[in-house]
Amino acid sequence: MGVRSQNEYFVGILFQYLQMTSQGQISTYSNVLKTLGSSLEEILQFVYTSFFTERYGFANNAILTMPTASASPLEKVRLLAPELESVLKQYKLFVEDNQIDFELLQMSSSSSSMEDIPSLNENKYVYLNINNQEAIGCSNLFFSDQTSLAYVEPFREKHYRTFFNLIKNETEIYFDNYEEHQAIYLKYLIEKEYLFIDELNRIQVANHNRVFILKDLHDNEAASFHHYTTEIQEEVIKMSEEGLIYLDSSLLSKPEQDFFNFYLNKSKFTNGQDLRNSYLHGTQANSSETSFHEESYLLYLKLLTLVLLKIEDDLLINQIKKGTNRVDGSTSCN
Repeated sequence: MGVRSQNEYFVGILFQYLQMTSQGQISTYSNVLKTLGSSLEEILQFVYTSFFTERYGFANNAILTMPTASASPLEKVRLLAPELESVLKQYKLFVEDNQIDFELLQMSSSSSSMEDIPSLNENKYVYLNINNQEAIGCSNLFFSDQTSLAYVEPFREKHYRTFFNLIKNETEIYFDNYEEHQAIYLKYLIEKEYLFIDELNRIQVANHNRVFILKDLHDNEAASFHHYTTEIQEEVIKMSEEGLIYLDSSLLSKPEQDFFNFYLNKSKFTNGQDLRNSYLHGTQANSSETSFHEESYLLYLKLLTLVLLKIEDDLLINQIKKGTNRVDGSTSCN
């Protein structure tokens, strides 16, 4: 309940809980590394400037300057903020030219938009086509907790919240158990070849791969095409040709772009924290507020870590596509 702006990034209780948890994880991990005579900053620097080059053939002149341990939290954030920008610009140049030309990099003084950072790989992300009535309609019938298809005898008291959960957990669901007003929606799913009725009049899933893809998009808003099996990829292509979904390519998926934009600027969301502009332009909180800057620095470390993980994923996919590697998490910095 409540009122919020149309252009506001939704920050609910779960988001706030996950935010606090991840901040605590970064802080704890950083402190543990210090007791081992290392630092998170050193690891991130090594991963970007050395590991990516040795493991994936990334540019051998990549630069990432990290704050010293003796610097104040404010000084650390003021150094790391432009370094995050630099990493994004460096990767953009690498994707476009297969090298990092720092003379060209220095000619660009504008900040990088998260939407403009490209990927080495075509068709990297899968999205639901919200303008397609079948895509939206079938997704809602399967996964919305507002559909009546989840409520049918003799399973009413089990309180399955969605039709998907019902058909996932029960094998004896009969078409005749549904009321006439419910059967209309079942017939629609049958017509679209998502379901079929077997010889015992039971409801069965006709296209498991298609339902799986819709479930992934419903839960996560975007899906990684290249992490799907070949069989699922083939179904994605079919759905794309039918206009149910579409594919796009960028380093960050659209939900990830929104996440970064919320923290770093106000270009898209009215409640954005605008950390990038406030620190780069010196309009951040008073320098005496040490705890605030410490939190901001941990957040920047988290964002940098996420960017490096996304870069590694992009490099790994490209390497696999070229046939020089296979999907194996043990070979990555994860």
